Amino acid sequence: MSIPSELINKRVPLNFMGERLFFDLSHALFSSYKIDDGSRLLLKTLAQHGDLSTRRSILDVGCGVGTLGLALKKANPDALLSVCDRDALAVEMSLHNAESNKTAVESAGPALMHSLSYPSYPPWDLVLSNVPAKAGGPVHQAFVSGLRGLLNQGGIAALVVVTPLAEAFRGYAAAAGLEVLYEEKTANHLVRHLAATSPGQETEEPSDELGAAFRRRGNFEMAKEKYILETVYGLPEFDTPAYGTQAAASIAGSRGSGRVLFVNPGQGHLPVCLSRKVSHTSAVLAGRDLLQLRVTARNLSLNKPELPVELLSVPFPAETEDLSGPFDSICMALETIPGVPPGFGMEQLVQCLNAKGELLIYGKSSEVHLLLKGLKGFELRGNRKYRGFRAVCLQKSVPG
Repeated sequence: MSIPSELINKRVPLNFMGERLFFDLSHALFSSYKIDDGSRLLLKTLAQHGDLSTRRSILDVGCGVGTLGLALKKANPDALLSVCDRDALAVEMSLHNAESNKTAVESAGPALMHSLSYPSYPPWDLVLSNVPAKAGGPVHQAFVSGLRGLLNQGGIAALVVVTPLAEAFRGYAAAAGLEVLYEEKTANHLVRHLAATSPGQETEEPSDELGAAFRRRGNFEMAKEKYILETVYGLPEFDTPAYGTQAAASIAGSRGSGRVLFVNPGQGHLPVCLSRKVSHTSAVLAGRDLLQLRVTARNLSLNKPELPVELLSVPFPAETEDLSGPFDSICMALETIPGVPPGFGMEQLVQCLNAKGELLIYGKSSEVHLLLKGLKGFELRGNRKYRGFRAVCLQKSVPG
């Protein structure tokens, strides 16, 4: 898969252990203008204290554009490298940068950092992570606790966190029985190299579908529909639907039955609300964020267990090759990227719609307005503005 040029912001160099790499960055991902200081600090400490020549297998968790894993692989070509991230675009950007730097990645895919476990992720000599600060404390703790099962005997985990999380991570490591091999702290970051005090061991997959990401279960009401929702850390709308979601629910009638595609479904408020009043025969959940897909699938199973649901992790909406269309309706939360037109990918996406299929789009009013200016072949069936947000319901026109 090639990364569209619209998603690439700039290319930056990185020198590491005598090797020079170049990384394409994206406004859609963390640190879009430079290699962030935390990653540079972690690489420096590994070069000095990581005994890298002995590391034959490397796992980069929350890989982003691939900075950490690819730098180490370039310096140690014989090592086996795997990368994972909950964001499908991050995984594809890592693969893109691996190809441009002529560096092999043995495996790559979307994954949730709190549920990495054997046998899907066998023990490694080196586990890396520039830990995403917004993942939430329970997710952080579960990740650190699970490191024992991810490490080979003699393996190490090298983590960097922002300073406000430093004390919490010290506590997580102590509770998990991890030995501190090296620590370095700056004004903004903490790096720790950790080792298990006993060999890694097999761990079972969490029985709870959401695991440590689970935040709360609550009763909600939207567009006169009452429903139960389980929400997770790391996503908005955990206590109330956003204004754009509410606007979309208010104009989505009982039409749009049949097969439906939900793009960027969030915590699942709109898919669950619509499933209670629309006769969907099946649903596909698509988007970059694996956590969104997992929590929405969970909530659909709670509220409409008989509805067949398929999950599709895609790096951008235009990536429709794996969609087994067509669809009777598409519901999409508009998640725009700075510098990229709001309508990016829509032309390809709407080709998955049946004749007279319906398209429900919601997001910030200004962005929806710009998208509509370039979207052809649809008739407006519903329109609602609410506190700076807008939802529109469109029907595909029949040619002729």
